[in-house]
Amino acid sequence: MPLDSTQLKLDEVKRAFLFNQGTPITDALTLLYHQWGQETPTLFDPMTIAFLVSPSLCPVQPMHIRVDELGFTRLDPGPPNAPNPPNAQVCLDSNPDAFFRFYVGRVAAP
Repeated sequence: MPLDSTQLKLDEVKRAFLFNQGTPITDALTLLYHQWGQETPTLFDPMTIAFLVSPSLCPVQPMHIRVDELGFTRLDPGPPNAPNPPNAQVCLDSNPDAFFRFYVGRVAAP
């Protein structure tokens, strides 16, 4: 799950809704948010976990990838006459609206 498919911002409206729920989870989230010290969090990890629960949130495509000597993940399709077989399922484009419906509904639940 590359970072560009997890650039999901928890905007002010969604934060206000969650912070006003008064559940143990939303209270903990509120405290963490205030300790974090920035305005708009990006929810990289929650998208990854949401995908595990509901794979339709981020359709994947088979690709052959490798990690280079600097630790970067790179597409490695191989030569045209001998392409590398896929070794991963990669989400390149998530649906922020679907993700936030999924996320907010679960985090706000009593």
